[in-house]
Amino acid sequence: MIYDLYVIPLGTEKACLKLVTELRSHGVKADMGMSGRKLKKALDFANKQGIPYVIIIGEDELKAMAVKLKEMSTGSEYEVGLDEIVERLVVLLGENRFAKK
Repeated sequence: MIYDLYVIPLGTEKACLKLVTELRSHGVKADMGMSGRKLKKALDFANKQGIPYVIIIGEDELKAMAVKLKEMSTGSEYEVGLDEIVERLVVLLGENRFAKK
């Protein structure tokens, strides 16, 4: 399976699992790092897999109720509120893909 998104937990596995479950329920093909890789290794893994977007969630992001969304092709990073991330990803991945048929 080719994923749309790879979620990297930095000591926040429980919150990340909840987010991945929510994203999947909205049709986003999401995977989550569970191997305990360091950030750089996790980003390298996502890049090698051809995953276009990565979400990074650490304790600071949870406290701020936001995530770091990284676009792998450009290296651009955005801070996105947890309450906005599903909508942002739908736009980025293409609304037609998520249209009800």
